[in-house]
Order: sequence, then C-alpha cells, then structure tokens
Amino acid sequence: MSPGQARRRKTQEITLIYAVMTCLLIVVVAQFVLLLVSVESFLGGKREVLLPATLASGVCFAGATWLIRYILPLSGKNRGRARS
Repeated sequence: MSPGQARRRKTQEITLIYAVMTCLLIVVVAQFVLLLVSVESFLGGKREVLLPATLASGVCFAGATWLIRYILPLSGKNRGRARS
C-alpha cells in the first residue's frame, strides 16, 4: 500500500470514529435525560411515566452498545505494533 493510500485509509477511519462518537454522545445524553425523567416520575409518584421512560433508556443503552461495536475493532487493529 502506498503512503497516500495509507493516509487516506487512516483519515477515513478517523472520520468514522468521530461520526460514531458523535452519535454515541447524542444517545448517552438522551439516555441521561430519560433516566432523570424516570427518577423524577418515581419520586413524584407518577407511575404512568416511569415504565416508558425506563424502557426508552434501555433502548438508548442498547443503541450505545451497538455503536461501540464499531469503535472497538478499529482501536484494537494496530495494537501490538510499534508506532513510528
């Protein structure tokens, strides 16, 4: 692989990591808001809000773990090699 191709590939991988991390940040913030709504409704005695907010927070958790799948192979690919 030529140096130009290697540089382009690395740039694409970094762009993918940034995109996934941005999506992950949005999902985690949404999950935090849903968790706050769940706790507030539990403490306020509003049981009709508690279950949907908790389930939506669980969906955000599943989405976050699904997004992390894309980061782990890219970060572990160069492990064990000496850096130049």
